[in-house]
Amino acid sequence: MSSLPTDSPSPRAARWPWACLGVFVAVSTAGLLLVPANDEPIAAQVPYVVAFMMFGVVGALIVSRDRRNRIGLLLLLSATM
Repeated sequence: MSSLPTDSPSPRAARWPWACLGVFVAVSTAGLLLVPANDEPIAAQVPYVVAFMMFGVVGALIVSRDRRNRIGLLLLLSATM
């Protein structure tokens, strides 16, 4: 049996964490496109982008559900910065 009242609306997930993650994706894509200008291989930068992308996805997922979660905010901030 559920202890939540059935007539109260469920809280909506926040969308701004996903917008922050979208900014990260745009900036990291632009950065990867500019790596060859420094005569460096793109393959050397991809693991960093993937790692920070995982931080960002987990952080955005946590913060979109619970806006006060500090760990989720730190993960999202680490990907955004």
